[in-house]
Amino acid sequence: MKKALGAYVVIIILISAMPILGEATNYEKMDKAVREKVESGLSNIDVIIEFYELDDSSRHLIFKEKIINEFIELNSIHAILSADEIKNMSSSKYVKNIWHNTGGLTLFDAITFSSEDQIVVNGFMGADTIKASPLYQLGYKGNGVTVAVLDTGIRETHVEFPEGKILYQYDFVNNDPIAEDNDGHGTFVSGIISGQKYTTADWAGYYDFVDTTPTNTMGLSPGSKLVILKIIENDSGTLSDYLEACNWLISNKNTYNIRVVNMSAGWDVESMISSGWPLDGTDPASTTANSVVAKGIVWVNAAGNSGPSTDTIGAPARAKNVITVANAIDRTVASNGVTIIKRAPISIANDSSRGGVYSGFKPDVSAPGTQIMSSFISHDYDYALASGTSFSAPFVAGSAAILIQRHPNWTPYQVKIALMRTATPISGALVYEQGAGLVNVNRAFSYRQDFERAAVIGKVMAILKKNKENN
Repeated sequence: MKKALGAYVVIIILISAMPILGEATNYEKMDKAVREKVESGLSNIDVIIEFYELDDSSRHLIFKEKIINEFIELNSIHAILSADEIKNMSSSKYVKNIWHNTGGLTLFDAITFSSEDQIVVNGFMGADTIKASPLYQLGYKGNGVTVAVLDTGIRETHVEFPEGKILYQYDFVNNDPIAEDNDGHGTFVSGIISGQKYTTADWAGYYDFVDTTPTNTMGLSPGSKLVILKIIENDSGTLSDYLEACNWLISNKNTYNIRVVNMSAGWDVESMISSGWPLDGTDPASTTANSVVAKGIVWVNAAGNSGPSTDTIGAPARAKNVITVANAIDRTVASNGVTIIKRAPISIANDSSRGGVYSGFKPDVSAPGTQIMSSFISHDYDYALASGTSFSAPFVAGSAAILIQRHPNWTPYQVKIALMRTATPISGALVYEQGAGLVNVNRAFSYRQDFERAAVIGKVMAILKKNKENN
């Protein structure tokens, strides 16, 4: 009798957790793409179910065989459901949002391979432009800090990434432990963050064309380590692969000491609108990025290249807590037998995406992103030049790694504030074009005293208040 009673109790609990057929469908929880498919009565709809909390009660809403993946850290489930099942799900108090597992995740920039006479005169100017070079002499190169790169993978045998540089890699597109880069974008971005093989001086006979510190390396933080998470292939990625990578990030951040994420990709505004995503930063890509930041990881994102129109920053770049980076031009190209790259007055690239009414205070900062040199996939010793915000973001990711080496207890908010408050405003550029201005990592490096002063004042005030209460 006790066993039978126990069985009844289990059945009652399971039934109570299931949505009640006939309850009103809540279309407000669905994005435009899901709503259209539900209204068409489709039987197999690829969706991401976002719960207020992913627990046994919420799991019981979906038959196990319908679940493709669980993103525990993000309170979400990837599933294939029918229109009726989604209608029932929408009426549940446990369900927060239902998103279509959309594609539309794309790279912001393509890379054009350059001839040797173009690349050897580049001189790794970016480190000087954002004032990182003096910190190298003090031993601050991002040592002990791991940067995760969400991109197209990496050519791990390239000379810029010696043994021990890459701590972990995974291809979420093909479920492969080797994140092979067939595009070149991820290898290029990773080189800007952490490449460490050659210095300016190694390009002997050429670097004199530019006023650049001879000891600069290609990577802004050559002492940092890398975690490579491939989420894009053939310039295409899905929301589910993005969520899976972010879920992995949160779960494994302590194992690999992941303190910074760089993403030089995203969903553009046109893609967001076609999917019916909100433009106020509450879309699934942006809220996920904010969730990663909440776990103590600095998130740096390229602004995109849809300028000069306003409100052209997509997702997750428009997320409130990420550091969104615009493309600052710091060099010009001339020719005197060979291609010569020289310094130029700082300006914002015309195609760098702009902020606006829906984007809030975006971008946050600017960094070099035009005629940037980095590692390329065609050979272990090949390099290329490329332009775009994709290559501005890794300069800031590398800067964050340097700051965290110096200030390991800083939160993502403190890193962001330090970079913004010490940035140099760019003459002639508006706030929605440049954010706070050009990053100055040397100045941000010394910003600690302001945080410490605030902390000390807070402690003193607390002591005074306690003494007053005791008296």
